[in-house]
Amino acid sequence: MRKLLLSSLFVVTCVPVWSQKAPTVADAKAFVDKANAELLKLSIDASHAEWIAETYITDDTEANTALQNERIAARTLELTAESHKFDKVKLPDDLRRQILLLQLGAPAAPKDPKLLAEEAQLAAQLTGMYGKGNFCVEPQNSASSRRSAWGSIRCRRPWRSPVILRS
Repeated sequence: MRKLLLSSLFVVTCVPVWSQKAPTVADAKAFVDKANAELLKLSIDASHAEWIAETYITDDTEANTALQNERIAARTLELTAESHKFDKVKLPDDLRRQILLLQLGAPAAPKDPKLLAEEAQLAAQLTGMYGKGNFCVEPQNSASSRRSAWGSIRCRRPWRSPVILRS
């Protein structure tokens, strides 16, 4: 009885590759619609996280941005890999173009989840570092020291008004 059950389970689970149906135009249309809907939602979430991280630069907003960017990169890589099943299907031009755009627009990111998370974290940290950065402009008539004739050095932060630092 046990052998019969195991052999019948083997027959049911081992479907030959040649018996699987080939993808159709309708399958491609459904795939593109599903992919567009998923990527739109993930893109909006990632854009919101990015905006918040660039407006309020903290470790928490960097972590949130990294997480959202990791999610969208991972899902895009999965959808890109899945889209290759339509490479040999004769599709209408609009569907072929959408699938091609998905494949060409795939991020240059690692498929390993640990490496993908590390890459997303590093990118978020670099964005935060850039936003936190300062640069100083010494006045025209300053001497060799960093003190100017006015006793201060003007420093600016990107996208912010100048800050005067007293030295």
